[in-house]
Amino acid sequence: MQIVRFDASGRWIATSSWDDELRVFDTTEPQSLTWSVVLPSAGFRTKYVKNSRVLCSDWRGNLRVFELGERGTSTNRTLPKHHASRIVGIVELDHGKHWLTTDLGGGVMTWDAATEKADASARALESEVLATAKYDEDRAVAATADGRLCVIPMDGPPKTLTRLSASATALARVPGTERLLIGDIDGDIALIDFASGDELWRTETNNTWISTVTVAPDGSWFAYAGDSCRIAVVDAKSHELRRELLGHTRTPLSMLVSQGGDRIFSCGGYERTLRIYDPHIGRELLELETNDGALFDIDLDKTGTRLVAAAMVRRLVVIDAPRANTTLEPGASPPVRIDAITRPPLKRTK
Repeated sequence: MQIVRFDASGRWIATSSWDDELRVFDTTEPQSLTWSVVLPSAGFRTKYVKNSRVLCSDWRGNLRVFELGERGTSTNRTLPKHHASRIVGIVELDHGKHWLTTDLGGGVMTWDAATEKADASARALESEVLATAKYDEDRAVAATADGRLCVIPMDGPPKTLTRLSASATALARVPGTERLLIGDIDGDIALIDFASGDELWRTETNNTWISTVTVAPDGSWFAYAGDSCRIAVVDAKSHELRRELLGHTRTPLSMLVSQGGDRIFSCGGYERTLRIYDPHIGRELLELETNDGALFDIDLDKTGTRLVAAAMVRRLVVIDAPRANTTLEPGASPPVRIDAITRPPLKRTK
């Protein structure tokens, strides 16, 4: 055994052993395995899609489909290769009926989710793709290295929406609006109107580049991170800084917000850690360290009980919330979601 870590409450223990598996145990239920490293995959991007499937791309342009079972049991298959370079974006469209993928060389593919086959007709953005995000059920948006922001229809040619003052490296739509949140290669954050392509707001940050952005489900705040290693939580209306989340020592490469908007999950890239924060109080709730090299991307399933991370050392990391009906304190609700296992306890137990 190489690493043993307690979380702040003393309830959760993370252990890593020579078999290259990281496990998290509930001290009130010692048989509860809630973290496992499963299946070889040179992971770069990962995405939960319909029917509980997980898509994971690797550095060679392959796309692999995982069907994850209980406690590390799973099946997987590699789909026919269509991308000539690394897949940098995976988006689910048409209510889960199609997937759209983009690669570093500018290639675009649309996949039929039922047959898992791609439309092999060539579509290209004529420049390197740096970031891709879903806009609605019919379209995705992509940022290119030549400074363009492009709209990609599910079954049509890409179109240039606008040219930016600097190439965007991170993208997200603000829910309930026609605004796009972008972070760029110069470390700025901006809001872009999707209908007109006009820039609505821009500000400098203490980063030399922005690696990842995410938005609360209700659109009331957004967060960004870059090479300062800090996560900034910003009010979406006033654009004032709400909280600054500390803990990462390397650039966070991927972030997401829980469905309830009360947790931020982030992976620290070459820091090899997954961290969970409360964005409202500005507190780090849990740090989990792996032996799987850099963690490049994370995603959460629809039920909130399973988190997946694409790892550099040919693995897909799977984090499971406890399934048992255990509680932190008498009278507290049972932790049935991943965000529940990191809820600050009413009383410290360690």
